[in-house]
Amino acid sequence: MWGDPEQTVKDIQAEILETLNFPSTAGMEIEVAQKRECKVHVKLWDKGKVIFYMVVIKEINVEAMWITVDSPFGRDRMPVEDIIGVECVE
Repeated sequence: MWGDPEQTVKDIQAEILETLNFPSTAGMEIEVAQKRECKVHVKLWDKGKVIFYMVVIKEINVEAMWITVDSPFGRDRMPVEDIIGVECVE
C-alpha cells in the first residue's frame, strides 16, 4: 500500500501505472520506454481525435498523472488518462 516506508518511488510508480485505465501493455511500454529513454510512438486521444506523436519519455509524474516528453518541437507534458497506446520504436 502507498505510504509504506519500505516502498521505493519506482515501486509506487509501478503500482500507479497498473491502476491506470489503459491496457497493461501500454503501462508497461511507458515504464520501459522511460527507463530506456528510447523513441516511442504515442497514440493520444484529444478532443475526439486520435493523434500520433514520436517522442522520448523523460519523466512519469504519478502525482499529477502526466508524462513529460521530448519531441522535435521541445519538451511537453501529456495527460496519462488520454494515452491510448504506446509502442517503442528502437
